[in-house]
Amino acid sequence: MAKKYVVNSKLNDYIGYTFYKQGTVEFELKEFNKALISLNQSTHNLISDENYSILLSTYGYIAKSHYHLNNKKSTLNYSFLIDSLSNEKKIIHFTQRFALTRIIDFYKKKGNLKGQLKYVNKLMHIDSILNSRGRKLDKTFYEEYDKPKLLAEREEIIKKLKSKSNTTIYSLLGVSGIVLFLFGFQYRKRKQLKLRFEKIVKNKGKLETGNKTQEPKEDLSIPKEVIEKVLEGLEGFEKNTAFTSSDLSLLSLASYLETNANYLSKIINRYKGSGFSTYINSLRVNHVIHLLDTDSRIRKYSIKGIAEEMGYKNAESFSKAFYKKTGLKPSYYIKELGKLEV
Repeated sequence: MAKKYVVNSKLNDYIGYTFYKQGTVEFELKEFNKALISLNQSTHNLISDENYSILLSTYGYIAKSHYHLNNKKSTLNYSFLIDSLSNEKKIIHFTQRFALTRIIDFYKKKGNLKGQLKYVNKLMHIDSILNSRGRKLDKTFYEEYDKPKLLAEREEIIKKLKSKSNTTIYSLLGVSGIVLFLFGFQYRKRKQLKLRFEKIVKNKGKLETGNKTQEPKEDLSIPKEVIEKVLEGLEGFEKNTAFTSSDLSLLSLASYLETNANYLSKIINRYKGSGFSTYINSLRVNHVIHLLDTDSRIRKYSIKGIAEEMGYKNAESFSKAFYKKTGLKPSYYIKELGKLEV
C-alpha cells in the first residue's frame, strides 16, 4: 500500500525506502528471492540520499538472503561490500557482524591466518562497541562467534603463527596495531566532526564567510559611483535571498545590477573577499544552515530536495559546497540536529 502511494504520488525520493521495507518483510517471511528483487531496487535511491545506515542494512539483508539461498559467492561479495562501505563512511553497524563472520570463514578455508586474525580482531572490536550501545547478538553470531569462541579462535591462530616464525607473528601484531591505530583515527575524526557541529550550533549558524564588505587593497579602475551602486545592489541581492536561483550566473547577476561582468567580478573579489562561485556558495550554505536550525520541516527533505531549494543542479554539488564551508556533510549535520530535539 505504501509503495503504491509513493509511486502514484511520484515521491521518487521515498521509493527506495518503500522497496527496502518491502524487502525486509519478504526476508522475514523467508521469501528470499523476492526480498533480493525488492532490496536491490532500493539501493539506487539510498545511495543518492546518502543514507548509509539504511544502505548498510539493505546490503546486510541482501547478503543474508544469498546466504539462505546458498549463493556463497554473492554472500561473500556483499560481505566485503559491507566491510568496505563501513570503513569508507566510518560507520559501526550491526550488519558488520554477519559480514565479518563470512569473511573470517573465507580466510579460514583458504588457510590465510593473517586475514583470519585481522578480521577476528576487527569483529571483536566492533562487537564490543555494538554491545556497549545495547545491540543484542543475533542468532547467527551467537551460535558461530560468541566472545569466548572468538577469544579461543584468536589464541589458536596466534599459536599457529608462532609455530611458523617469530617474524610472521611480529608482522601480524603490527597489522593489529595498525587496525587499532585506524580505529583510534576514526574515533578522533568523529570527535572532530562533533566539535565542528557544536561550534556551528553555538554560533547559531554564523560561519566565517569572507563576505563582509572590505576596502580594496588597490585601485580597481572602476568609477566610485559604480562601485557604490553595485555594493548597494549586492546588499539587496543578499537580503532577498536571490542567490537561491538555479539560473544564477555572473552574467545574469551583472545584468540584474546593471553593470558588466568584469566590474562585478572585481568588486566581489575585492569587497567580498572571494571569487563569484565561493561568494554564492557561502551565501547558500549560511542560508540553508539558518533554515535547518529554525525550520524542522526542511530537515525532512532529501539532500536532493534541499539542494534544489538552494539553487543547486544536483545533490553532489550542494554536498561539496556544504562540506567545503563547514567540514561536515549535510546529512551528518541534519542527523545531529535531530538528536538535539530528542
